[in-house]
Amino acid sequence: MLNRRVLGGLIALVICLVVASTPAVANPTDSAVPLAPRWVRAKPLHTEWDPGRHLPLVVLKCAEGSGVRLRESGLISLTGTPLHDLDQVLAIHGQPPIRRLFSRPEEVLDSERASGQLMSGQSLADLNLYFLLLPPGNEGSSQLVDDLNALPVVELAYFEPIPAHGAIHGDPSATGPDPEKGGETPDFSALQLYLEPAPWGLAPASAWAYAGGKGQGVRLGLLERGLNPNHEDLTDPLSWSGDKVDLHHGTAVLGEILGQHNGFGVSGIAPDTELHVSIFDTEAPYPVVADALNLLGRKLDAGDVLLIEYHAQGPPSGETCECSCYSFEYLPLEYWQANFDAIATVTANGVVCVEIAGNGSMDLDHPRYGGAFDRAVRDSGAILVGAGLPGSGDPACWTNHGRRIDLHGHSGSIVTAGYGLLYNGGPDATYTDMFGGTSGAGAMVAGAVCALQGWHLARTGLMLSTAEILQRFVSTGTPQGSSARLIGPFPNLHGAIHGPEAVLKHAPSRGSP
Repeated sequence: MLNRRVLGGLIALVICLVVASTPAVANPTDSAVPLAPRWVRAKPLHTEWDPGRHLPLVVLKCAEGSGVRLRESGLISLTGTPLHDLDQVLAIHGQPPIRRLFSRPEEVLDSERASGQLMSGQSLADLNLYFLLLPPGNEGSSQLVDDLNALPVVELAYFEPIPAHGAIHGDPSATGPDPEKGGETPDFSALQLYLEPAPWGLAPASAWAYAGGKGQGVRLGLLERGLNPNHEDLTDPLSWSGDKVDLHHGTAVLGEILGQHNGFGVSGIAPDTELHVSIFDTEAPYPVVADALNLLGRKLDAGDVLLIEYHAQGPPSGETCECSCYSFEYLPLEYWQANFDAIATVTANGVVCVEIAGNGSMDLDHPRYGGAFDRAVRDSGAILVGAGLPGSGDPACWTNHGRRIDLHGHSGSIVTAGYGLLYNGGPDATYTDMFGGTSGAGAMVAGAVCALQGWHLARTGLMLSTAEILQRFVSTGTPQGSSARLIGPFPNLHGAIHGPEAVLKHAPSRGSP
């Protein structure tokens, strides 16, 4: 049997050769089987600049089939689409600098689109039609967006949102060691409720008891704000992009998944998973999440896992905040179209994407979102993760909720690496018992996915699809509490491996199959 990565590489090579031999036209969508249509968001009549929600960057998506490309002379069309009106709008607004939003070569994006459409049967966006405008200032930017949205050649224009990580946590301790906690780091794994059998935990011992059950052979791509690459309980990433280091958030996320089973610190859910990290610097000149997602996705094969740890503030809701007001109205990143199209391309090519639902207290089924979270309208293919109280599965007061959310993880009191509130043996030996938010919940679910994938790969030589993973976790998971705010079940690896009938039996202790 061919190694799955070799087989995947051969398939990709064939697709690349087919694309390369096809005449150079924009939006190659010819297929023997008609593709499911792509939903196009209705353009707003007016967009208001909000410095608290928006970056001073305008995302421009040209219409499918327009063939618009950026060359040294400016915007051109490969299909002969008239661009006079677009050029005129840009001239009226002072010719703001323009760049491609997705930075990888055009032919590579074409190839990934073709392979994704072939694998999924779903029409995907031409990512080469996305551009980023850099207005000289905030003044007049709202009118620029409105003028662009009035053009038929423009599918959508909007302001890039300000991304933030989805953690809820106490203040980190001082970076120096605690003199009362000298010596060797204790073993905190007994405090990790998520390692327990259901209903408190994910029952990962059921995966660990088998070959591959600690994530062997699975790659994890993590989109993060930073981490401590020298932490004593984490392995070195196989690849690293970005140079901004935050010692805590990413360290806590990875502690849940990759904490080594070494007798000290914490024990991760899937510690043998291969790690690829992309540090997304929100303070960079052009912090565009969609491009970072696309760049990270290139390092992953079908069946690998991409974890998105960001959310952003959505439109005003008119509701009153009751808790965690600093993240009120924050939404999953896929609400914004470029992010959605980047995720959809990754998942159509077989990557399993785990995306945090956000800490915004919002009902994602609300009409204000225009069906953006309705799978009957559009589906990014990502596993969306909410947050529930450990044990009861009741939704946290701040978690987003709705039918689109697939699964949930623990909302708080998560014991993991980083921060130093539980133990501080120095900057490379920090641990906490207060990590939470959909950041912590998303990491928990991603860890369960890696463990399940590793087990299945070792047993069959094949990876599970996102649909197969969800079928197992949803049908055997611990149900959420009785609240009408939907956040999905909590994964149960014992049931996912042994079948629904195993859920009715006594779950194993750690170390038992």
